[in-house]
This record gives sequence, C-alpha cells and structure tokens, in this order.
Amino acid sequence: MSRADECGLGLFVVDGACLSPREIDAYCGSRSVESACVAAECASGEGVDSRASTCVPQRTVREIVARDRPTPMFDGSTVACREDRVLVAHGDHAVCLARSDACPRATHSDPSRPRCVPDAPCPAGAVRANTCVRVVSAGVLDVGAWSRSVLGADGGGGDDRLCRSLAQAPWEVDIGPGGERTVALTVQLTFPDNDVSQATATASAELPSAGLRAVQAGLDSLLVPLRALSRMARATDAASATVHVSCTIRGGSSPLVQAP
Repeated sequence: MSRADECGLGLFVVDGACLSPREIDAYCGSRSVESACVAAECASGEGVDSRASTCVPQRTVREIVARDRPTPMFDGSTVACREDRVLVAHGDHAVCLARSDACPRATHSDPSRPRCVPDAPCPAGAVRANTCVRVVSAGVLDVGAWSRSVLGADGGGGDDRLCRSLAQAPWEVDIGPGGERTVALTVQLTFPDNDVSQATATASAELPSAGLRAVQAGLDSLLVPLRALSRMARATDAASATVHVSCTIRGGSSPLVQAP
C-alpha cells in the first residue's frame, strides 16, 4: 500500500484502488495506520484479537485456557506459545496460530523477524497476485483478472485475502488444536448494470453459521477497494462471475501454560 499521485490528496492505493483512511479501516477489518493494515503488538501472556487488532488481557486469556484444562492452573501461571506462533484469543477461544495465519490482510509474516509486514504495493488499477496484475484498462474493470488475483483461480486454492477470515478463527469451522480442514467456497460476484460501484458478493459453503458469517464479513471487506475502483473504471467487462475456491484451515496448537 502506498500513496499514489494519481489518487489525489488524502487517498492511498490499497489493493489497486484509491481509498480514504476510513475506507482503509473497513478494508483491513481492524486497525490501520495511514495506508497499512497493522497487527496489534501485545505483551507477553496477552492474546491478539485478530478481528479487532487489539490485545486481550492476560487475565482474560488465563480464564479462557483454564476452562479447557482438566486440572486447575496455579496462581501466577502464564499462557504462552512457541516462538513461531501467535496467541490468538476471541470470545471463549484461545489458540496458538502460525504467524502467517494471524497476520492482518495485505500483510505477511517476515521469516527474518517475528512480525507482520505490509505486502509490496502495486500501482493504482493493479492488484497483487504473485506479481502486480493490471485489472483496469481503458476505464474498464477486468472482472476475471480481479477475481483470480484477489479471490483465487476458479477450482484452485483461495487467496489469503479471502481465506484468512477463517484461518484466524478455526473454531468457527469446528477445528480444534492439531486439526485441519479444507473448506470449499463459492463466491458469486454481481455488477448491476455493469457498474463497478454497485458490486455485490455472496459466499456459500457447507459451514456452521458462524463460519459462514466470518467468510462473508471478509468478503464484504474486499468489496471496499473493488467498489472504489469505480474512480478509475467506468464499467466492467462482465455483469457477474462465479468462483469456486478452497481454503485449508489449520487448528493451530494449544497454548502452553507456564508455572510461576
């Protein structure tokens, strides 16, 4: 993500579109700083609520973990994960996830340092797949190029931008620590009157209702830059598109309890 001269004052290029700070927050689904989605930096023993990019207090994490233990925890015990994992907590759940799964949208885990870093930016009108892919040309949005780059190639694996909404909440797919499941998703994109700004998207899958809501919420966030492409694209080259992709969700591992 970066500021682009063609966007105008106060706008930044995010997923190929010129977005305002408020739109960037909606895209990130959590917290952003200027043009980047950012992960919460939490103290030892605290959990990360990936959805809100906030820290969950130690006491709350201890209470969550204690409910699932067959024996009581000692007073003063702390909860932690191995160095290559992140303690994610939300509601009644706490699990240690791979950092690559816990990173916010449009960021990735940097193996050289234990943190999430922004993906390399693309210019306005292009979105990142393995490289920058041009999706707007001569004022028209290439629906196929956008869906392949942002959602995933039809019949293949889903892009992280779509799958990470489930990866960060494996319990909503009924996956516990140590488990893994591949989820088949169908996404229906519709552009009424071939109007980019009116884009809608609906996800369907054989999932518990909470899991389907998580997928739809993530998909709704991806619509923010898609609709904003109307600032560059007058129309689309297709009125609709259906994409079938799969997401492999890992249950992570149980938190470690360290005695005082």
